[in-house]
Amino acid sequence: MTGVITFIAARDFFFPGQELPFPPYDDIYLKWTGAFIHSPPPNIVEEEAHGLEAPLHVGEKFMARLMALYILVISFQKFVCAFLIRVGKDNSGEKKCKVFWQCQAVTNALLLFTMRVFASAALSASLDLRWHVMSLGYETFLLGLYAFW
Repeated sequence: MTGVITFIAARDFFFPGQELPFPPYDDIYLKWTGAFIHSPPPNIVEEEAHGLEAPLHVGEKFMARLMALYILVISFQKFVCAFLIRVGKDNSGEKKCKVFWQCQAVTNALLLFTMRVFASAALSASLDLRWHVMSLGYETFLLGLYAFW
């Protein structure tokens, strides 16, 4: 699950509003998240509809990239915890990982809360956060389960 979220967050961070050949149906994802409102590509219908007002939505582009950066940092911490400090020299790797997981569970919960607070405002701007909230909630549950067990 983290790999998929990392891939989508990297896509949103490095290529906001740009259609990519991979993954399939990338244009539908961009319409679904509202990225064409703040970054409409040239020569499409959304450029005619939102081209003049796109500079007014630069804050949404910044917030989308900031959220993607947060998710990338959390995913990087998970990969480091899982692959680099698993055992440790003095067999304290499990304790270190639990501290990482506890911090990540709390951070994910705060991020999830922030997304839920802005979900109604995002919905009024035609930004659908259901998939993002669901996947982040699932990861938060799993991290909390491993961290506080």
